Amino acid sequence: MSGYRKFKEVYSEWFLLIIWMAVIFLMSTEFFSFSKTSKFLFPLLQTVFPGVSLKALHSIHVFLRKSGHFTEYAILSLLWFRTLQSGEQQWSTRSAFLAFFLSACYAATDEFHQSFVPSRGPSLLDVGIDSAGAGFSLFVLRLLKA
Repeated sequence: MSGYRKFKEVYSEWFLLIIWMAVIFLMSTEFFSFSKTSKFLFPLLQTVFPGVSLKALHSIHVFLRKSGHFTEYAILSLLWFRTLQSGEQQWSTRSAFLAFFLSACYAATDEFHQSFVPSRGPSLLDVGIDSAGAGFSLFVLRLLKA
């Protein structure tokens, strides 16, 4: 591989990773707080599930938000792994552990960031859900590369 192609490949991997981290940061702002997402999600859920109680809609909303945490960090850890592997085809346990560690650290700093957002708050449960998503995606990737 030429030097330019290698540089371009590495640059694009880092670019995607940084963009995804920015998306996660944006999702942790006021714009994506529970009260904001409920304004558009509740009417949608009422349309999809007519006659369902508000309590059930609330539970579905919470489930969707927590699933979002899981998915965001599943993607983040895969992007970290891809970036750390830098084009290598072989499975690297070191890269996988580092990808998990960096994703979990970002989850913790993201919750710290939320402590400064008036309508948000930090949650160790969310760090756990985020970390579970990061670990799960790497586990699935390992199974696929076996």
